[in-house]
Amino acid sequence: MTGLEARALEIAERAEQRTLTRVAAQLAAELPDLGVAIEGDTIAIVGHGVLDDARLIWIGSLLK
Repeated sequence: MTGLEARALEIAERAEQRTLTRVAAQLAAELPDLGVAIEGDTIAIVGHGVLDDARLIWIGSLLK
């Protein structure tokens, strides 16, 4: 891997983390009664009634 490739990979990884953090924060604000956590490159939403929330079912269908 060249230095340029390594730098590009670093930039992409930081951008991914910023995006995950931003999305997790927005979800936590919109869904205060549920737990939101970043697990690696995934955002986990935990709580009672998660499968009954139409917003989560809709967004889940888009991400599959």
